[in-house]
Amino acid sequence: MDWNNRFNTNTAAIALTRVPATVPYDDPTFGGSVIINPGGPGGSGTDEILWAGYGMRDNIIDSEDHHYEVIGFDPRSVHHTTPSVSCFSSEWDREVWEHRNWAVGQLDSSDDALNVKWSLYKSFTNLCAQSDISRFEDGTNMHQFVTTALTARDMVAIIDALQEERRSTESSGKKEQRLLVDGKKPALLNYWGFSYGTYLGNTFASMFPDRVGRMILDGNVDPHDYTATGWLSNLLDNNKNLHWFYYACFQAREKCALFDSETQTLFDLEEKMNKLLEQLRDDPLPVVHDGTADLITYYDMTNLIHHAAYAPLYFWPDVAQIAHDLLDGNGTSIVKHLKNLQIPQSPDPTNPEPPKDDDDDKLGMTLRNNTLPYPPDYPGSLEAAVSILCGDGEPLDSLTKDDWKLRLSYLKNQSLIAGPFWAAIPFACEHWPASLRPSEHNRFTGPFESKLEDYDERGSPLLFIGSTADPVTPLRNAISNSKKHEGSVVLTQDTPGHCAGPVNPSQCTYDVIRRFFADGTLPVEGTVCAGDRNAWDKL
Repeated sequence: MDWNNRFNTNTAAIALTRVPATVPYDDPTFGGSVIINPGGPGGSGTDEILWAGYGMRDNIIDSEDHHYEVIGFDPRSVHHTTPSVSCFSSEWDREVWEHRNWAVGQLDSSDDALNVKWSLYKSFTNLCAQSDISRFEDGTNMHQFVTTALTARDMVAIIDALQEERRSTESSGKKEQRLLVDGKKPALLNYWGFSYGTYLGNTFASMFPDRVGRMILDGNVDPHDYTATGWLSNLLDNNKNLHWFYYACFQAREKCALFDSETQTLFDLEEKMNKLLEQLRDDPLPVVHDGTADLITYYDMTNLIHHAAYAPLYFWPDVAQIAHDLLDGNGTSIVKHLKNLQIPQSPDPTNPEPPKDDDDDKLGMTLRNNTLPYPPDYPGSLEAAVSILCGDGEPLDSLTKDDWKLRLSYLKNQSLIAGPFWAAIPFACEHWPASLRPSEHNRFTGPFESKLEDYDERGSPLLFIGSTADPVTPLRNAISNSKKHEGSVVLTQDTPGHCAGPVNPSQCTYDVIRRFFADGTLPVEGTVCAGDRNAWDKL
């Protein structure tokens, strides 16, 4: 449990899911394991592999002479890993709290919104402090042991265990192994991390550079802002993403529902959207559907726009259609998205298909729960995210309500739509109990850096990837992070959307990734890859 205290006998069981390699371990073309982290904090690696693992292996990672198994794991506190850090005694109680939180709206929705949320989060954190669900017999609590630094050390244990597994199952008649999986040498980590997963990877590379094999950090978090519990540098390219929506819609013309005969420029589209948002702010739209009554608010629409920005290829056509319908006074088309906004589980990330209207049964994220930076797709995801990010970061208990208003204003200056949502992400840390915080020796606050001399001869400098219009991890983060890791290179993907991975396909990027995993070949500095299509290409 505590890698820095051998007297702590508590343990955690880390859940893993594997997509096996297409060749056996003792085949000369077996390249080892690639571990995936989808982001968060709180994202489930096991779910990610079930959704996209085979497609990532077959269409992005594998090459003719190099075949990999792809592994996802749930970090401490996440989904299938135990012990849980759940605070609520039942999922019903958690949903009641989340719906009360949603009903208040954004931090700036009303004069008393911040006051109400302040007390709501205080009740939530008090519950976590009092709950016995995560408490061990020795009086310690699982919440204290879920930091990214401890998860990085878990990853060392994982790659060591994988190497031991290969060693024990290796055929006695075939001993040839690829260099990266040589059982006589320390195991090296092959890794692809997205979003928060870049912070986990950056932490690993800074703590254990000699255990790095091939590491890709895609959609980069600013580690200094994150460890300060700031969340203040994420939205710097958010407006670029929104402007890309208007541009793509204008280029698609009649294929985009927001475009009509009166549309002369993309600024006309922006004016329409702003008109809609103003209408919803002043007069929320009443809707009757499926035998019940509902209300479509400014909060609902901005939340839809915010989350759709992560995966434009899937959701921008729907955003345009919904905006068109709402301007006509029809709110029924947004209802299914308020229930469930999700990326379809296509096994082929190079050929994503838009979600089907009747496809409501897959694991997804509910728009009317935006308390997390990562889609809340399993019970306890709220507690997992809060426990990790508050434990990794500095305490915020000295901040006043006026300080939070300044934070909100600062983020709204970066993005009027996303700013209020983003300001709320670390809000629970204001009240996070000292009794649930980790020991300082279980946190890592830097330096986030590595030198070429630190790497094993089999390893490679890091590959950073950033997109030009990423709504929540701006390209500049990849550039600044790369400067701290000697020999690393930044690959730029000229697309909107969060991360360059499976939901924002680019064959150019995939070719770079494939070569990098195969032999450590980095792209030429300054390489820019275009996306393969835009949101309306197939309509």
